Amino acid sequence: MKMSAEDRLDIFDLFARYAWAYDCGDAEAYAAVFTPDGVLADQKDLRAVGRAAIRDAIKVYFGHRGNNVWQHHNNQLRMQGDSRSCRVWSYWTVMEHRHSDGGYGVGSLGYYLSDCVKERGSWYIKERTGRIRNFVGEAD
Repeated sequence: MKMSAEDRLDIFDLFARYAWAYDCGDAEAYAAVFTPDGVLADQKDLRAVGRAAIRDAIKVYFGHRGNNVWQHHNNQLRMQGDSRSCRVWSYWTVMEHRHSDGGYGVGSLGYYLSDCVKERGSWYIKERTGRIRNFVGEAD
């Protein structure tokens, strides 16, 4: 069955909850957007399977920000699937306020491949692979 407009809006809400949990440093809320056996991975060596592992892995990323303030933006969601599962391609950008020098700007950016599923009437991320395109000041 084709994805409904309501399904698409629910996925936008899922991505917003993901970003808010990340920005607020809420590891429990972050892990809760994944299925119980969900996977969080990157193009390097991160592969956390299950909510407990995802919760613990994201705490490491929270530590990287130090005293800096981050806003994590997901945009240009492209969805392909049906009313039960879909793949979402999306860009992400982390805007950063650095306390060390008072500067503002893009801290990092990239894109996600997210496989999402609808379980018990709610959408969750089954597997998300993040790809970093650039860290400001570093080469790809």
